[in-house]
Amino acid sequence: MKKLSLILGLCALLALSTTTFAANLCTTVACVAPTDNITWAGFGPPRTVWSTPQPWTSTTNSGQIGVVGPTNFTSMQQSVSWNGNFSPNDWLIWNQDVNNFTGNAGAIGVVFNAPVSAAGAQIQSDFFGAFTATVCDQNNNCFSEAGNSNANGDGSAIFIGIANDPGITFLKFSVVDINGNNDEAIDTVFFHGGSTTPEPGTLMLLGSGLLGAIGYGRRRLGL
Repeated sequence: MKKLSLILGLCALLALSTTTFAANLCTTVACVAPTDNITWAGFGPPRTVWSTPQPWTSTTNSGQIGVVGPTNFTSMQQSVSWNGNFSPNDWLIWNQDVNNFTGNAGAIGVVFNAPVSAAGAQIQSDFFGAFTATVCDQNNNCFSEAGNSNANGDGSAIFIGIANDPGITFLKFSVVDINGNNDEAIDTVFFHGGSTTPEPGTLMLLGSGLLGAIGYGRRRLGL
């Protein structure tokens, strides 16, 4: 009887150690439960063009921002250089070179040097009207959301992100609008800086894959 109890106990521990996490779509900042964020004010003044990649830093983390491809990107500010539906004066990253607009640029990629468990941002297509936004992590866990791009300047731009996804080292934001383009801007990126503590088996898997995941994100930015 004691042996049976021991076996059952070991089976229960094994089940816990192999627990997996199901990543899910976030459509609000609250869903991310942010512990930190990346504002883009440091890339100003508005209409400043940057080459991919560029480093970013926040209170608890650091990483890189750029256009997957890579191409240049531009710093924008709602109601100053950007006529969209973010909140007035918010700093944005636009996946275009304002001095050499080509259209159909690559997705915006954000690399996290320290893995996070949830992250997302408001997003808007450059062309007004209906669009579909998609966010993917380094493992190609992707989620999409419908939005409407307009010039209201009222903070109504949709929020898209991923939560319950320990070990995020790279996020890719993209859109497809009614014209078939993928020109877009993103607002402040909010993220949860510490993943839910995994059980031992999961922790071992994550630990063995973190360096590769970070490298994968950097490769996606063309580094």
